[in-house]
Order: sequence, then structure tokens, then C-alpha cells
Amino acid sequence: MENRALTLAEILGHIHDVDVIIVEGFKSEDLPKIGLRRGNFDLPEGKYIAVISDTPFECDVPVFDIDDYYGFAEWIVNEIAQ
Repeated sequence: MENRALTLAEILGHIHDVDVIIVEGFKSEDLPKIGLRRGNFDLPEGKYIAVISDTPFECDVPVFDIDDYYGFAEWIVNEIAQ
């Protein structure tokens, strides 16, 4: 029997009746991403819908301070899970 990692599609195929799924990894998947930016490093290329950063950062999507758990959760509920 072969051991292999499940694909994202296989994982999602087992999940039902949810509004939002947030996964870590799968960088090569063509999906909207939430970027995590530490320091002054640039984000890798991708379709970001939001950025979480430990330093002030301006871009074309919402940016949340790395410690703003409530603001980020509120954004998910109001903007994503509708």
C-alpha cells in the first residue's frame, strides 16, 4: 500500500456543511490566499484576499495586524462567510 499525501481536492471532498475552510500550505493551488508577512519582506506572488502583518503595510487588500485576531475573524464573518 502506497502512502501519499492527500490532495486538497480529496480533503475538501470529505468536508460538508461549512461556510469557510482555511488551510495552511497548498501554495501551488490556484486559490485565493491570505498572506502572512513578517518584517519588511515582500509577499510571494499570489491572489491575496487579505494580508496579516507584524509591520505596517499598504496594499490593495485588507491588512490586519498579526495580533488583531478579532478584527480578522470579524472580516472573515462579514466578508467571506456570507
